[in-house]
Amino acid sequence: MRKKYSQKDRLRMVQRMVGPDAVSAGYLAAETGIAQSTLSRWLRAAGTVSSMTKEQPRTDTSDDAPREWTAEQRLRVVLETLELPEDRRGAFLREHGLHEAQLDAWRDAALRALEQPASRRRRRSPLEKQVRQLKAELDRKDKALAETAALLVLRGKARALWGEEGASTASNSGKKRSR
Repeated sequence: MRKKYSQKDRLRMVQRMVGPDAVSAGYLAAETGIAQSTLSRWLRAAGTVSSMTKEQPRTDTSDDAPREWTAEQRLRVVLETLELPEDRRGAFLREHGLHEAQLDAWRDAALRALEQPASRRRRRSPLEKQVRQLKAELDRKDKALAETAALLVLRGKARALWGEEGASTASNSGKKRSR
């Protein structure tokens, strides 16, 4: 049975998962009995607490809102926080309105992006696949042609060694006709 939660309940749970005294969705799930996946979904859907309700205007209108940061800005923040000692990192995150989870997600995304070129090399476009198939077919035909040429050379050598049977039969047939 699926329980219906009011918008107010959802807003209250999301508010508990954001901010300086935020708790994790797992902790909140154990405390409230609401499934962790449900709480996480509400948090993702909310983006910011104020976007959950239409009547509440968004309080953060700065250009530095974490959801609106460019990839370059996010990377800069990730790199800056890598150099900070643990005690300064929390102050930095609060100063910029960020959460440790956001920073971790940005760091993971940056690492995945750095790994992608290697995986792209493994994937081939349809044209590259076709070129590879055509090269393989050409190699196969080249080998068949080389084998045929080798057989013809051997046939010629055999004829030279044992005499031409085909030439003698042709001359015999020619003699028979002249009679």
